Amino acid sequence: MITQSHMGQEIEEQPSMLMKKSGDWHRQAGQIRNRIEDRPNVLLLGRGSSGNACIFASYLFSLNTGRHPVEFRPWITTQDLPDSIYDDSTALAYSVSGQSTDVSHAAAWLNSRKSQVIGITNAPDENCHLGQASDHLLHLDIGPELAVPATKSLCAQLFATAALCGLEIDEAAGETGRAMKEVIKSPFVDEIAGTLNRARTTAWIARGLAISAALDAALKMQETAGIPSTAWSTAEFLHGPIGSVNSEDAVILFVDTLKPTQSFDAVIKHLVTSGTPFFVIAGMDSSPLPGDLTMRFSMPSPKWAMVPVFSLFSQMIALNIAYRRGLDPDRPSGLQKVTQTI
Repeated sequence: MITQSHMGQEIEEQPSMLMKKSGDWHRQAGQIRNRIEDRPNVLLLGRGSSGNACIFASYLFSLNTGRHPVEFRPWITTQDLPDSIYDDSTALAYSVSGQSTDVSHAAAWLNSRKSQVIGITNAPDENCHLGQASDHLLHLDIGPELAVPATKSLCAQLFATAALCGLEIDEAAGETGRAMKEVIKSPFVDEIAGTLNRARTTAWIARGLAISAALDAALKMQETAGIPSTAWSTAEFLHGPIGSVNSEDAVILFVDTLKPTQSFDAVIKHLVTSGTPFFVIAGMDSSPLPGDLTMRFSMPSPKWAMVPVFSLFSQMIALNIAYRRGLDPDRPSGLQKVTQTI
């Protein structure tokens, strides 16, 4: 059933893609790190799923350098601003197509102010909009992604980001691919999708690195399944949004730690009290948690590599619900592969 659409096929390609391409991403990233090692500040550019890859990058660069990157807002580049120089920064610009107008415009704006711009793209043509605005491109080279929702391209961006952080990704690629195959074969995806399909809204909850997966899960539910959906860190959820969910909604928690934190415990306690259906997605070795269903997988050992597995899980859920609703997952209403915003 999964492969009856381009989106389904591209979800299933991810494990083999990781095994095939991780070495090349690692090689390219090594060359790029040599070019930017003398620049202490990192700027991140991206929209949609690429923007969620930026969230992942902001956490991972912080963990590995001790410095927190800035998520650059493209709107700034359309305003009349004082003169400024960015010669102490590297801008990582994420655009799978290489043609996103706001990302490319912002990249060119930063480049003109002496920031070193690295484009992360699947565009084969160096003369794409992003290529023209960049000093160097990291080519994902994953082949066509025909469905509008980003699936394998997001996975590639996450692994390329880890490589840019100086992490060894080859072994993690194998572990992640095995976990993904387990998710693809799991019968629980259909069961969870059935509950979420009946929900008024869905909320995806995580902490740290995994919040990028929660954000992309909410995006996939909105664009592919047509269900209002939000994403929150556990702390943000406890600061207000938790009061809006009840038995008509559904909540999914991505747990990437062996022992859930106090904030996870507080969220779960409220969900039980309010009668809100919820599901916990975790590794095999994590401590038991109460819930309507805890779905466990043999997760990769690096915590960062759990994020692509969580993302694939949500892609499977959104695809399942789209099929249930008679929607075309490859061409969501009102969306195109390249969004023109400037």
